[in-house]
Amino acid sequence: MREFFVARTHERKEFAVEEELASSGLETYCPAEYFITYPRHRKSDAHVEVKMTLFPGYLFIRFPTMIDWNLLRGTFGFVGLLSCGGRPIPVPQSSVAMIQIETGFPDMPEYKNTKYKYPDILVIGDNAKMKGGMFKGQKTVIKQLSEDQATVQLMLFGKEFETTVPVSLLKKIKTNKT
Repeated sequence: MREFFVARTHERKEFAVEEELASSGLETYCPAEYFITYPRHRKSDAHVEVKMTLFPGYLFIRFPTMIDWNLLRGTFGFVGLLSCGGRPIPVPQSSVAMIQIETGFPDMPEYKNTKYKYPDILVIGDNAKMKGGMFKGQKTVIKQLSEDQATVQLMLFGKEFETTVPVSLLKKIKTNKT
């Protein structure tokens, strides 16, 4: 499985590094937002749309474990991968998906020309249903959330109580907003 990693770049070179790595066949993602600015030196009401990165000096790269490291090292503006003890640290897909949802899914190859349904990402305050364990079928509310554990609020015997369960046992309940 291919995972995302965080690449460090020279500041303001994120988009150039992203473009060069993407042209080399790697999947890249640089979270960005567009801002409209009105330059002071223009006398008209003309505006300029500016693309700004959310994380200056960083972007996400997805690649398999076997990669030609010279491809990365030879990219102008590329500094290195975030690592611990010399080993690159993978970023959870759920974290990248949350950023993609918030920024409106930039041009990622798997999303081009497709109607992508948002993944069922759990967030604090969501209603969920237990998929297994001794509380199977019980409806819950998520109070705290980490990568693999969730603190949920359950109603049993007419009383509310909180317990910690694996996230894998929770399924988000879709609510109709009217």
